[in-house]
Amino acid sequence: MRFVVCVAVCTCAGSGVVAAGGFAVREQSASLMGSAFAGAAAGIDLSSSFWNPAAFGIAENGFSTQSAYALITASTELNNARTDSPFVTGPASTDIDKVGYLSSTYGAYRINETLVLGASITAPFGLATEADDYRYAGRLHGVAGDMMTLNVSPSLAYEIAPGVHIAGGLQFEYMKFKLWTGSFFPGPTSSIKLEDDLGVGYTAGILLKQAHGSSIGLGFRSSIRHELEGDLNAPGDSAPGAATVETPEMVTLSLVQALGPDVRALGTVEWSNWSRIGEIPVTTATPLGAVQVGLLEANWQDGWFVSGGVEYDHSSVLTVRAGVAWEKSPIQDASQRLPVLPDSNRVWTTIGGSYKYSHATTIDVSYAHIFFDDAHLTRDTLNQAGLMLDADVDNSADIFSFGVRTLW
Repeated sequence: MRFVVCVAVCTCAGSGVVAAGGFAVREQSASLMGSAFAGAAAGIDLSSSFWNPAAFGIAENGFSTQSAYALITASTELNNARTDSPFVTGPASTDIDKVGYLSSTYGAYRINETLVLGASITAPFGLATEADDYRYAGRLHGVAGDMMTLNVSPSLAYEIAPGVHIAGGLQFEYMKFKLWTGSFFPGPTSSIKLEDDLGVGYTAGILLKQAHGSSIGLGFRSSIRHELEGDLNAPGDSAPGAATVETPEMVTLSLVQALGPDVRALGTVEWSNWSRIGEIPVTTATPLGAVQVGLLEANWQDGWFVSGGVEYDHSSVLTVRAGVAWEKSPIQDASQRLPVLPDSNRVWTTIGGSYKYSHATTIDVSYAHIFFDDAHLTRDTLNQAGLMLDADVDNSADIFSFGVRTLW
């Protein structure tokens, strides 16, 4: 059963994130990041449709697109790592951060005065972490993780009354992740590689857009169930593996309030149902049927995100914005924190701007710095082997984003 022990330890880091709470990825808009995503669901531009599909109702005549590209640089250290076994030795500290890249695309076609067909291609969840030193003392609890999702969401937005838009759509989401753990003695790694062909969910929302610059939007993204299958690998051994992951529902309420002809205040409150991530069994196939080889006990809590910002039209072609946000992580206890996902509460500070290069083209840029609370993790291995890991976490992140809006 060497295989079961090695791979079960690896799987304790079953999902992770780059910069948002849990394993969510928030950086879906270069324009909205500049205001710390304040006003995100209130129909500021097409990228608002990630949070509220009714935002497609603001699309201009013809076909329009918007894209965003983010570079995420983190500084994440696990310090004072130690286990309760005298036989597991190694460096007590390691960096686990990697440079992350993210892109998102939105498109809308106005069918008539009241109806808009829209679609988005995004990556709502993800992970990119890797220990600089695979010999470090926590190697049996995870040394690297790589998670990717691809979400395609077609939507229809309809203006039921002047300035009142409703919308609904589907979500088609692919998920894949890979995780690695070190050996009991420094040496070859074990891994788990699972993927899901397609998970299906839905999205819905309403937008009240006023001509004088004020608006309010409410959006909903459903949970998506992923039945993951793949391989569990250990040195000299391999077997099929499976696990089920359900992503959280998300509800976003946003407001834009005009304070004058050129100045607007923005706000957002968001709830995510991360309490769905309770216990995740990991199984392997045997001649007698599926057998559980591990159990990820996360027991996460619901996440909250609150932000406020301001937007100022410096001229007819230049808009500047800034914002601040507080995010409650779904991971509130040291026993819930994972070695490849040492998440904690955070504060976002952001600035950004938009330049209207021409009637058809607008360029967005933004920058964010994230301050994480100091944290601590205390984890057993997934197969409940009784090998406890303790470590301190020091984390921060910087994000640079660039985007283009085009009316074709």
